[in-house]
Amino acid sequence: MAVVAVFLEHRTALRATELGHVAVLLFFALSGYLIVGGLHSDRVGVEAGQRSVFTALRDFIRRRTLRIFPIYYLALGVLAALSALGLWSGWSWEAAPWHLLYLSNVYQAYVLGTWQDTFGHLWSLAIEEQFYLFAAPTLLLIPARRHAVVCAVVVAVGACVGLAHVAQGASRIVWVTDSMANFAFLAMGGFARTALSRWRMPAAKWIAPACGLALLGLGLVRANDPVNWRMGLGMLEAGLAAAGLILALADSQDSLLVRFLEWRPLAALGVVSYAFYLYTDFLWFAPPWAGPVGHAAAMAVNFMGGLALATASWWLIEKPLIAWGRRARPAAPRTAIART
Repeated sequence: MAVVAVFLEHRTALRATELGHVAVLLFFALSGYLIVGGLHSDRVGVEAGQRSVFTALRDFIRRRTLRIFPIYYLALGVLAALSALGLWSGWSWEAAPWHLLYLSNVYQAYVLGTWQDTFGHLWSLAIEEQFYLFAAPTLLLIPARRHAVVCAVVVAVGACVGLAHVAQGASRIVWVTDSMANFAFLAMGGFARTALSRWRMPAAKWIAPACGLALLGLGLVRANDPVNWRMGLGMLEAGLAAAGLILALADSQDSLLVRFLEWRPLAALGVVSYAFYLYTDFLWFAPPWAGPVGHAAAMAVNFMGGLALATASWWLIEKPLIAWGRRARPAAPRTAIART
């Protein structure tokens, strides 16, 4: 759902709202819930003598590398080649090193000072990769019982950084794409997993849709709303609502909302969502003279073309690489985190 919200915000009049931004924050919270949870489980295994810190870190890097790197660098390589052949005009050689090093957010905020055409969406992936570099060694070296505290500290520091940017009058792109400010939302998901995962949420099946509606309401606020988003409060509210939604969904597996999210078309889109997010902006073309009907047609073609390419990418590249990585990984006991 988050990737669809981002697509709609990029392609329609919803660009004037915060819908895409809220969707990214929801993705960050969910990613933090899963990534921090996995690292927490790995650290529990280290403390139980089932594996070493080095082995756990190596396996984490292998998993993330095989999941993220191949199609990312393939896409950049194809675009660079098309540009060198004069077949595509959206490439920037100045920006290339920043994208290659997962520093797209830094480049756009501090070098360009604005969103880069076509490559603008890569800022969130850059932050995700930066968080991996911080979270993996930190959580694997620190005792598991301290992980919730680490997450709470990251949330506090990130919130302070974000609010400081706003208080100092920083441009929107600076506080939206700041790495530490966004680490707070990943850490919110991590805190939900490490500190609250065994806590049973009362009335979870009602809290989940309430949090979902709160996120939708925050997303439909006009961008740069002076009362809320411009003061940075909207980001914090969205992060808290996202973490609450994730916890409530985990505690209401038999709810109507969970069944809707498990609907086969949505589940299939979730499987290919990374490639869809990565490729779709590169495929966009809508001539300015097309008018509303032409724009709608271009949007439909863009969505279906991105979905087709993402599906092919999953079956031909991503899934085989993930399977190969699992076969190559030495067997090791793994302690799972589960609700009891």
